[in-house]
Amino acid sequence: MKKISRRKFLQISGLAAGATMLPLPVRWLGQRDAFAFYQSPANVIPLFKTPLRGVGPGGIPVAAKDGVSPVTGADHYSVTAGQFQDAGVCPTLGPTTLWGYNPANPLGGGIQPPKHLGGIIVAWKNKPVQITFTNNLPAKAIIPADTSSIFSDAQQSVNRVSVHLHGGFVPWISDGGPMAYWGPASNPVYGPSIANGSTNLFKILNPSLKPGQGEIYYPNQQSARMMWYHDHAHDITRTNAYAGLATAYIIRDDFEAGLRNQGLPPFIEDSVLGGTTVQELPLVFQDKIFVGSNIGWIDPTWTGLKSPGSLWYPHIYERNRWRLTNTGIPLPNPSAIPEMFGDTMLVNGTVFPEATVEGRRYRLRILNACQARFMNLQLYVDDGSPNGITLDANGNPKNAPFIDGAQKDSKILQIGTEGGFLPKPVPVSTSTPFNPLALSGSLIMAPAERADIIIDFSKYVGKSIVLYSDAPAPFPMGDPRNDYFPGLNVAGNPVNGQTKAGFGPNTRILMRFKVVAPTSQDIPLAITTSTDLSGGIDPFLQNPGGTPRRLTLNETFDNWGRLFQRLGTDALAVRGVGQGYMEMATEVVNAGTTEVWEIYNLTGDTHPIHLHLVNFQLLNRQPFDVAKFMAGSTVFTGPTTGPDPNETGWKETLRMNPGTVTRIMMRFDLPTVPFNVPDSLSPMLGVNGKEYVWHCHILEHEEHDMMRPMVVV
Repeated sequence: MKKISRRKFLQISGLAAGATMLPLPVRWLGQRDAFAFYQSPANVIPLFKTPLRGVGPGGIPVAAKDGVSPVTGADHYSVTAGQFQDAGVCPTLGPTTLWGYNPANPLGGGIQPPKHLGGIIVAWKNKPVQITFTNNLPAKAIIPADTSSIFSDAQQSVNRVSVHLHGGFVPWISDGGPMAYWGPASNPVYGPSIANGSTNLFKILNPSLKPGQGEIYYPNQQSARMMWYHDHAHDITRTNAYAGLATAYIIRDDFEAGLRNQGLPPFIEDSVLGGTTVQELPLVFQDKIFVGSNIGWIDPTWTGLKSPGSLWYPHIYERNRWRLTNTGIPLPNPSAIPEMFGDTMLVNGTVFPEATVEGRRYRLRILNACQARFMNLQLYVDDGSPNGITLDANGNPKNAPFIDGAQKDSKILQIGTEGGFLPKPVPVSTSTPFNPLALSGSLIMAPAERADIIIDFSKYVGKSIVLYSDAPAPFPMGDPRNDYFPGLNVAGNPVNGQTKAGFGPNTRILMRFKVVAPTSQDIPLAITTSTDLSGGIDPFLQNPGGTPRRLTLNETFDNWGRLFQRLGTDALAVRGVGQGYMEMATEVVNAGTTEVWEIYNLTGDTHPIHLHLVNFQLLNRQPFDVAKFMAGSTVFTGPTTGPDPNETGWKETLRMNPGTVTRIMMRFDLPTVPFNVPDSLSPMLGVNGKEYVWHCHILEHEEHDMMRPMVVV
């Protein structure tokens, strides 16, 4: 159902007419021209009235070991995926019903109620972790999912789970791939990747596994970093993750511990258990839409929860928002959509929070966990207005920029990304608006990217600092209907004309830091832009030479005529059209080998491409002529550009820009584990081997159908 001929693609897209993609993005197949279907209630959700939720007792639950001794000898944890209500997400509307993780034994002991983003795990390098995940989800999902024939697995049940450690170097049976799903005890189905022939592969790790459970093993053979685990079940990843099935996973090591003697703030777990000021702050960003009292008459076909404070998700393919070809096939409801952009920002699971910080040094562990929204993070001094930020005629802040107490200028220090520490710390601007020509700004983060930041608030005791973002959505072209800020471009987004200052909807204001006097002094910071952090990361690779693997990012239409995205090779038979997840694997790689991939973006969107199993190095980017590429020749339209300074470390999610080829290099090693890891016998792979995937991490792209199998043999 997902296939489409190249000829039809060229006819409906107009690419055959010779359209050319320049480094400056142009409108492409997904031209947006519509109003938002439903918004969170205006003037109900105030800014800065909810406290930032911390980590540990009273905040986001952290998992502790449960005392079980598994056959692998690993530290064991028990975590449940279930449904619960969280009254702290959006207090002015009412409790929010969520799906999420909850540890059986929370750090700090006692009974800790489940909360959004619960189940954080803190591990140490080379100390394996094994987890029994129990699926306690009810049969009815809180977010309606498309169950039309294109989403065959969603038809059988919408309460399946698959747990993926994003960024993890793990055996494939614990990677949490799309087909490694399982249902609750009431529907104890296991996906074809786990029901491998007649064997349930989870029982390799836990012979006493019960129905409704999955068993996962993480070797933790990686340097210090913040990862995250989230749902990855086939056909329902986008709705399961939006419903709340996501949280953080932190690995520590001795190198990182030693940096505390150079001024790196104390580890969060030590501060929580020791009762001292928490100076390491995980910040998880998400954009959501909340149900209001008007849901019944604004959206009468909504089949999700209708109580105010519940989550809302787009479920109708809006013909005047996204292009639709005339196929004659009626669109389903719920329907898959190209992207989901919320109108209300959450940080650590609460709307527009305020964090009270001392006038001293902090470490921010930032994760963009949005469905599709990019961020360009900036810091400004609160000007006392209801929004904390006042915009000029160009839509940029008039406020004074944040000046870091240690750096003595409007820059903060980034020390790491997804793959751990950078080779050297990098200064990052706190006040550079997004530049659509250069695709640059302050700290630009795509969905699934992480940033490890050292920041000093010492200059601002008694004042407040606003965290702000102006990244366009979709990125990089943008649509004003996805850009929420009171009074901004009312012609482009009428909701902004209805919203009072100091309230949502608002996607530019993320949170505020209220700075108070320090209770103690930090040791001097010896970490500078000259500090060598390479001892805390794996050595970089040598280019193997030879012919790179050439791959493509594509945008086309499905059999319903809906816009969707795919991955492909540069073979003329599929060039510009791509292939779906269920088609035979083309990315078959040999274990232990190093490869260079050239990935050509034929679309108008920047795609955050994520590879399971491996970290990779960004070599360079280069613009090319899309129309000529589609016709069979590769013509570059500009020189190569190297990585941005904060892209010089190891990555596993990377922004790949329109009309640009992105070259990356990685080694396909496999982790060492104390048990036999059989090959996947999945017939869709076309070869027996270790089953992984690569995909776009815009979740709506990933599942429709921008994901391909990747097999290590």
